[in-house]
Amino acid sequence: MSRFLRIVGDGPSEAPPEPGERRVPEHSGQFRFNFDVDPVRRIVLIPMDDIDGVRLHDLLFELEPVAAMDLRYAVRFDLPGTNRHRFFGDLQHAHTLYIREPIEWHSLEIGSFALDSSIVPPRLFHEIIEREDGHILLLVPNRKDAGVMASALNIALTSRRTHGWRIEQAA
Repeated sequence: MSRFLRIVGDGPSEAPPEPGERRVPEHSGQFRFNFDVDPVRRIVLIPMDDIDGVRLHDLLFELEPVAAMDLRYAVRFDLPGTNRHRFFGDLQHAHTLYIREPIEWHSLEIGSFALDSSIVPPRLFHEIIEREDGHILLLVPNRKDAGVMASALNIALTSRRTHGWRIEQAA
């Protein structure tokens, strides 16, 4: 009668290590610390003429922005896949503050933003500089206006030496 003990586990069996192979546990017994003390915050420009309700809904819940600033002169939410009621319900569920700060895009001269950042609303500066965390959505009329605002924001953030922001345009 042979006397061997066989150990059987509940989980899937693991092949024994090859001779000379050293296996290291995944965390090696060490704690993981997040030392990202200066996280990147995102300013996402959304051209409302080019987006549908599903993508807008997904962006809200993906980013969970602290604020959504509507820079459009004429506010419309008659996009395919959404309406005013659903959009404001999504903002409420995402705990996002809606701010209306219209810009008269039709009266802007294309070159006027190149020398200064005067088209950037003061409230937007407040949201960028005063808030220490969170992303911001900017609702603009179309792609052209998104490009104008992105340029103005780059100039404004550079001149005020504000860092930690990444300016993006939603597709």
